[in-house]
Amino acid sequence: MEKFVQNEMTFPLSQIHTAARAAEMWGIEYSTFKNQLKGKGKKETIEKIEKCKERGMIAKDGRVFLIAEQAMYEIYGSPKGKNQ
Repeated sequence: MEKFVQNEMTFPLSQIHTAARAAEMWGIEYSTFKNQLKGKGKKETIEKIEKCKERGMIAKDGRVFLIAEQAMYEIYGSPKGKNQ
C-alpha cells in the first residue's frame, strides 16, 4: 500500500500573518481577501490560493486564517507601494 506524503513548508514566525494583516500589507480590501480564502472570486486567484493551501502556506486555525508571506507573493505579487 502506497502512502501519500504531503510536503509541509516551514516559515519563520515573522513571515506568518493573519489574513487581516496580510491584506493590509498588500493593500487588499480585507473582506475581498476573506471571501477569496473561502473560495469566492476570480477563478485564477482562487486556484492560486488553493495551491498555496495544498502546500501548507495558508492554514485556518479556528476562525483565523494564517498566511505565509510567500503565499501572498505567489498570489498577488509584491505588496502595493514596494519594489520587487
